[in-house]
This record gives sequence, structure tokens and C-alpha cells, in this order.
Amino acid sequence: MDINMPILDGFEATKQIRKHQTDAINKVQIIGLTASTNKKDHELAIEYGMDNTLTKPIVISKLVGFLNTVINTPFVRRA
Repeated sequence: MDINMPILDGFEATKQIRKHQTDAINKVQIIGLTASTNKKDHELAIEYGMDNTLTKPIVISKLVGFLNTVINTPFVRRA
């Protein structure tokens, strides 16, 4: 999710997606993409519900590491 998209930025788009998700099993994983190295932007992305952030240009090893974490994390339904 690009944080600086026109019309509807990535923060607000993520907020809207999360608002409609009620099932943790089917939770969409959202990676925020930004050119900013400002720590506050990354913290804000997490506050809005993104699962992680990557700084552009993307470092492939970081992207692969995140994807491996998502793939290998079992989803647990909470009562």
C-alpha cells in the first residue's frame, strides 16, 4: 500500500480496509510503502493498521523476509 497515493492515501485506505474486517483468519496483510525514512511515518502506518512498512526503493530481501513471516505464521481463531 503506497502511503502517498492521490485522492485516498494509504493510511486512510488501510483504515477503511480494517474497518470492514472482522475475521482475523482472513485478515489482509498490508505492507506500507514509502520513500520517507522518517520514523514517525512508519509508526503512523502501524497505528493505522498496516502490518509492516518498507522504504522505497524496496530491498528485495526485506520484502521476502516479511512475506516468509506471513506465509509461515499460522492463523489462530480467537474465541
